[in-house]
Amino acid sequence: MAVREQSADPATAAVLGEHTGAGDAVFGAGGQRGRGVVGTSTEHTAVEGNTETGIAVFGAGGRGGRGVVGVATNATAVEGYSEHGPGIWGQGTPAGHFVGDVTVTGTVTATDLILAGGDCAEDFDTPVAGLAPGSVLVIDSGGGLRQCERPYDRRVAGVVSGAGTLRPGIVLDRVGGAGERVTVALNGKAFCMVDADHGAVEVGDLLTTSPTPGYAMKATDPALAFGAVLGKALQGHADGRGLIPILVSLQ
Repeated sequence: MAVREQSADPATAAVLGEHTGAGDAVFGAGGQRGRGVVGTSTEHTAVEGNTETGIAVFGAGGRGGRGVVGVATNATAVEGYSEHGPGIWGQGTPAGHFVGDVTVTGTVTATDLILAGGDCAEDFDTPVAGLAPGSVLVIDSGGGLRQCERPYDRRVAGVVSGAGTLRPGIVLDRVGGAGERVTVALNGKAFCMVDADHGAVEVGDLLTTSPTPGYAMKATDPALAFGAVLGKALQGHADGRGLIPILVSLQ
């Protein structure tokens, strides 16, 4: 260690660097595997930076390095506070990258929003547990959702999201600990169970509920289909039961 100083007085700095010109007050440079500046503390701030108008703490990483890194075991690794401006500002391509969940208690303002999922879904109460993804659901007399079991049912509500290779892009009304619930695709692309025994399904066909529990079928009667359309087939299915992508669009 090049410099080592100690002080027991809380009002006295163990190490002080002051520059009255335009240079650096304190400068630390580490070797190939060393650190330039290290601060440790048991119950207080390890490294603190204060400024009136400039940057309090600045970190610059090289081509393969990181400018600022925060590591914590049971606490916040990096915090940002501001009375009138952004607590944390990020600029880049991308400006931020998160691995895991993000919790926001206020308003999110975005110029554009790109979601990797395929549909807009919402959580609903259901009296039935274990409804399979891709199942066609209708509203029951109690206001919950259950599998369809009759053709051209105008109580059709949507398809259980998450079947096949598609996952919901956004889920509304997701409330933890609210009893048995099911995520239902209300709009967009989703995989749906279809039964072609009631008629071969072709691309673009309107789909409705079928008498096969949880399955959709091709809608062939325009009068009965009014108000009972689930969506349109994005893939054909010639015979028997299967799982195909559809465009959910209740009509």
